[in-house]
Amino acid sequence: MSGAPVADAADDLLRGTLRVLGLVAVVVVTAASLLAGPVAGLSALIGVGFVAVLFGVSTAVLAWLARRGAGSALGVLAGAMVGRLILYAAALSVLAQVAWVHRTSLALATAVAVALTLAYELRALSRMPRLFWIDADASHTAALDTTRSR
Repeated sequence: MSGAPVADAADDLLRGTLRVLGLVAVVVVTAASLLAGPVAGLSALIGVGFVAVLFGVSTAVLAWLARRGAGSALGVLAGAMVGRLILYAAALSVLAQVAWVHRTSLALATAVAVALTLAYELRALSRMPRLFWIDADASHTAALDTTRSR
């Protein structure tokens, strides 16, 4: 299997997740602004933006590896998920020290964005076997051939 289908799958994952994050941003920024003011809305936007940046970087690395033909997509994704969670926690701790940041909006927006991003990512990945260098058509054909030979 060439790297192109795997890279295309990574690109699809990136585009889909960024669409989800765009919708999340509209909802959480609007809700935070209405409930706690413009500073809360800005804080929520920072949280969602941080999630988008970290997700984008990890997916870009995955797409780069896929284009190079490295069959380590699953390891990269697992490592990226864990690494992102650690970076989210560290960033929230640092940003909580900034006086003007609305901590509740920042934390809630980040938590919602992380949860929905991971949910979308897992759903999408379960539907993209080519991202893990699995040729679903070949596996299906091989299964059919095995049953015919018996």
